[in-house]
Amino acid sequence: DVELSRCLVLAQSRFPEFDDFAGLQVKIKALLKDPRFKELFFCEAGKVFTEKEVVSRFGDTKRIDRLILKDDEAVIIDFKSGTEVVRLRSLQEEVDVKQLKEYIELIRAIYPAKLVRGCLLYVDELMIKEIS
Repeated sequence: DVELSRCLVLAQSRFPEFDDFAGLQVKIKALLKDPRFKELFFCEAGKVFTEKEVVSRFGDTKRIDRLILKDDEAVIIDFKSGTEVVRLRSLQEEVDVKQLKEYIELIRAIYPAKLVRGCLLYVDELMIKEIS
C-alpha cells in the first residue's frame, strides 16, 4: 500500500491531466490481489524486464510491456486498457493478438531453447488471455 501510494503521487505529478487516481488505485489493488495474475507480478525465479525493447531481424524496434525470463520459459505480458465500443472489440482483439504473436516470434528467435508464451492482460476488465 505504501509503495502504491508513492507511485500514484509520482504519477500525479507526471500526468496532471488524469483525474481518477483513486479509481486507478482500486484497480491496481484488485489486479495485484487477484490470484490469476500472481505469477505475472510476483516472480520468484527469473528476471523481470519492463518496457523491454527488442529489435527484429529487419531492424524494427518493438517494446514489450513486461518480459519474464526464467530458466526454461519466457513470459510476455502486454497490458491493454481503455474502454472500447463493443462492435469494435473483436477487431481490436485481433490486432492485440497479432501484436502479441509478433512479440512471441521475436523472443523465440532470441531464446530458442525456452518455451515462450504471451498474455494479453486487459486491465479494465481484469481479464487475461493467453497466447502461445
